[in-house]
Amino acid sequence: MLFSLPGTPMIQYGSEIGMGDDLSQEGRKSVRTPMQWTTEKNAGFSSAPVSQLPRPVISKGDYAYTKVNVVQQQRETNSLLNWMERVIRLRRQYPELGTGKCDILETKSSKIFAHSCTLVYTTVVVHNLSNEDVTVLLPILDQEDKYAVEVFSNDDYSMPKKGQLSINAYGYRWFRLNPATGEKKTQV
Repeated sequence: MLFSLPGTPMIQYGSEIGMGDDLSQEGRKSVRTPMQWTTEKNAGFSSAPVSQLPRPVISKGDYAYTKVNVVQQQRETNSLLNWMERVIRLRRQYPELGTGKCDILETKSSKIFAHSCTLVYTTVVVHNLSNEDVTVLLPILDQEDKYAVEVFSNDDYSMPKKGQLSINAYGYRWFRLNPATGEKKTQV
């Protein structure tokens, strides 16, 4: 959701790989651990002796550098790092996200947050904030002079029909509205 809202999205250091914090460290030191680049010594952060590192690397538990690191995630198609790179590319492709006019869309469901961003084109973003599948009506997706192309989602959904949109628990769907040329299109 962060990458679809107005302004500049900010992520915490290491969040792009799901890197944890070292909770054995006091206060803010817990979030200032070396970046986990590889499975090599010191997580590939430094070849210095461990005693000379500014903070110890996370070496135990679910967030150990041997389990969570950049090189490993670059190899995995469905990794968090690859997802982050994809969403950043999409945000750059659709300049209306972040800089366009943002309007919150009525969905009649407290489980859904939907908004549109318009600059030259319009992108419609829908997020399900609940743990249940939801179907909502979004008339903006059913206009005579435009057709919707789904550009990003968490699943392989069917295209909305007459503005009726289904979305999985905690799911998201992004649509670009394109001008119709002649016959109305429903899917690309």
